[in-house]
Amino acid sequence: MAEILGLGITHYPPLCLPDSEMSGILRWTLDDPAIPTEAKEPARWPAVVKARGIRRPLDQGRL
Repeated sequence: MAEILGLGITHYPPLCLPDSEMSGILRWTLDDPAIPTEAKEPARWPAVVKARGIRRPLDQGRL
C-alpha cells in the first residue's frame, strides 16, 4: 500500500522579507480600511501581542 506525505508551503510574498521588515506586514494590515477600527486598538489585542511590546501607532518607526 502506498504512503502519502502531505506538505504545505505558503506563497505569501511578504514572508520572504527579512525579519527586520516584518513589522511592515502589521503596519500594512492596520492601514487596511476593511479591518474594523476597534480591531486596530491595542487594548483589544491578545495579551501575547501586547507582551511583545507591539503598539500603535507604528508609523513612528520600526517595532
